[in-house]
Amino acid sequence: MKKHILFLSIFILSITSSLWAAQTFHVKADLRYGKEHFTPELIFKEGQEASITMDGFTLSILAKSESERKVELTVTLQKGKNRIGKESVSTHFNKSELLHLGTHPNKAIVFLNIKKQ
Repeated sequence: MKKHILFLSIFILSITSSLWAAQTFHVKADLRYGKEHFTPELIFKEGQEASITMDGFTLSILAKSESERKVELTVTLQKGKNRIGKESVSTHFNKSELLHLGTHPNKAIVFLNIKKQ
């Protein structure tokens, strides 16, 4: 009987920890590149890379929780097959973050706001 209770408690603990680890994020982005301007929104789970393509631009975001209030984002921007820039940033939830991706003249500005769902 004790073995069954121990197994059940370990099983419940593993389920709750896996649910906590797989948080869902909602990212609103404001992307500016030259005269191009896009405002995509992405919803994805922690550890999964989310991508969206807009007029030849591909914005990819990967998020990893650092704590209850902070998250690490890895943002990649491509135009066609050419990568404009890649940046990793640690930010708080519900706060805007400004990223400069690439170098002049191929420079993009990305404003990000990430929320937990």
